[in-house]
Amino acid sequence: MAKDAVVSEELAKKFATEKDTPYLRWVRGEGLDIISAHYVRN
Repeated sequence: MAKDAVVSEELAKKFATEKDTPYLRWVRGEGLDIISAHYVRN
């Protein structure tokens, strides 16, 4: 089984933009970093 799938550039861009949200575009536009975190109850 191949480890790297070969797809067209158009298909790759489609999937890349589907994960892009207005919030993520704004954060990148402002030059901010998103820090992942987990909520821990006291």
